[in-house]
Amino acid sequence: MHIMNLMEFPVALLKKLLRNVLREEWNFDGIVVSDYFAINSIMDYHKVASDKEQAAIKALTAGIDVELPALIVIKNL
Repeated sequence: MHIMNLMEFPVALLKKLLRNVLREEWNFDGIVVSDYFAINSIMDYHKVASDKEQAAIKALTAGIDVELPALIVIKNL
């Protein structure tokens, strides 16, 4: 599970960290799980997505595999 924020930026959107470092440099082949409501907060709190669909796409593209506590945002795809 990633941390929620890094200097007030949603870590769920850090492709460099989630894909490049975690997957490629460290060869992690497990599942990356979102922090509770982290994907929803991309839209609601951080305001870097205009809607839930855009927040879900950004998180999945960055490297999130599973949304917790339930499919709240990703279900909009």
